[in-house]
Amino acid sequence: MNRAFIQIHYHDRLGGVGKVIRSYAESFEKITPAGDIMANCVICASSRAGVHSFEPAKTVHMPSCDYRRFVAKKQFTRMRDELAHQLAEYVKRADTVSTRLVVVAHNITLGKNSALSSAFAQLAHTFSPRSTVHFFSVIHDLAEEGRADMLAQMRKVTQFGETIDSVFYPALPNITYVVLNKRIYHIVKAAGLPVRLLPNPVEVPRPEKTLSSQQKNELVAAIGKLAANDGAAFYANRPLFFYPVRCISRKNIPEAIIIAALVLKANLVTGGPGTAEGDIDMLARLRSLVRAYHLPVVFDGNRVCSFLSDTDPFQLIYWNCDACISTAVAEGFGYALYEPWLFKKPLIGRHAKGFTPGKTIQTDHLYAELNIPATWIDLSDLQNTYRKSMQQCYPQEVARPLLAKSNHIDFGMLDMGSQFTVLQKLLTQHAALDQIRVSPCANNAPDLKTRLYPPSLTIERVCANQSAIADTLAGRAFLSRFNKCYFRPVSPTPVTRQASQHLQKHFCSPEEFRLLLTPSAS
Repeated sequence: MNRAFIQIHYHDRLGGVGKVIRSYAESFEKITPAGDIMANCVICASSRAGVHSFEPAKTVHMPSCDYRRFVAKKQFTRMRDELAHQLAEYVKRADTVSTRLVVVAHNITLGKNSALSSAFAQLAHTFSPRSTVHFFSVIHDLAEEGRADMLAQMRKVTQFGETIDSVFYPALPNITYVVLNKRIYHIVKAAGLPVRLLPNPVEVPRPEKTLSSQQKNELVAAIGKLAANDGAAFYANRPLFFYPVRCISRKNIPEAIIIAALVLKANLVTGGPGTAEGDIDMLARLRSLVRAYHLPVVFDGNRVCSFLSDTDPFQLIYWNCDACISTAVAEGFGYALYEPWLFKKPLIGRHAKGFTPGKTIQTDHLYAELNIPATWIDLSDLQNTYRKSMQQCYPQEVARPLLAKSNHIDFGMLDMGSQFTVLQKLLTQHAALDQIRVSPCANNAPDLKTRLYPPSLTIERVCANQSAIADTLAGRAFLSRFNKCYFRPVSPTPVTRQASQHLQKHFCSPEEFRLLLTPSAS
């Protein structure tokens, strides 16, 4: 059977979605005999001329795919029609030479380019009678989860004579939605959309990149130089913890600093900076705090490349850190919650919403809440911040949230300003650390250190989790799921035409909504 596989995305810049796109392209080639591959390409705005960023797929440069905001109907319509025409040309060519054509769009339900979303819907409508062509919309993240800026862009299309659902959740028999975790699967299914579950693939790193004593000393020295350049501390005799994510608000970086640097007395290294205005502001404030209190925290560990010849700093740090940490309040998939085990590193921290490991992966030591005394923050101000933020996201669905439980509140529910207030308190009043509680927790150790990093995190548990993840999310296991998801026959399913409204109703609740999901500019 001749097959063609076309993926659509905004851009080819590095990131989690790009990693999945490349894995999809590789998986398609592995499950399809070479002689049956009619097309394997990614259509996006390419930042590197002549470079195929998602090899083995060919990159098709289409500048109009990139992030765009629209203020006028004429601008939106012109861009939508241009994209629909260009996309149709590629799909028609692939359709003429293949007996099975799959078109996969990534994250176009977010509102980052409404014209691209609308063009995808129009494209699917054009090919609707064809049984050999099917369209998939992969939801890596949901705007309805609390991303106010994206929801505003989605609502904008109603001023252009469109509906939110017709653009972002079109009700067509040849479109199926794909999600990455069981939690979002049930939420999207309840919203009336035809949905399939396909967890992201993970890659088992080979070979192990364990350094010699001399090389490890060089790595430690390189991180120490970064710390010195940043005005931070670094203690070579302390454990090295790694949080392998970009410094964006929903990753809850201040909580990672509290756990690693203050409670467990470890050095902490993070990934690079975010690009949103609020994230840039947050990182600047964190850098100032780290300098002022000389904390052992190094942001943007990628910079170790400037001191070492290695070109993959993440793998280098992964293999040679002592443990990894994750404190994200929500995850679409959560590579940072799976990958540490593959590098044979214990993972500690928060069990993020959306992280749904299989039964064979042991994560009962992760906590759901890091509770602080409610008296540490202005609860009335926080309530007002929640109301305003929820009003901005869900104009028709606002409810007064109840935040405090038994005089405590989860640190992950705070806005960034309140988080800095708490962090400042912990830095100036060391006894305040004794008032922090984690819940629920698998062990009942009296001290916080042991509850966060329990003795049960043995090398045996680490290796067991490594095997379990590799067996379920990598290699042949993923290829089988990938093939069933995208090349299994699709039966037309009735679609609810108010999916976005259903999703907004679900997330407009104190149990689901988090201020950190949308970075603030303050």
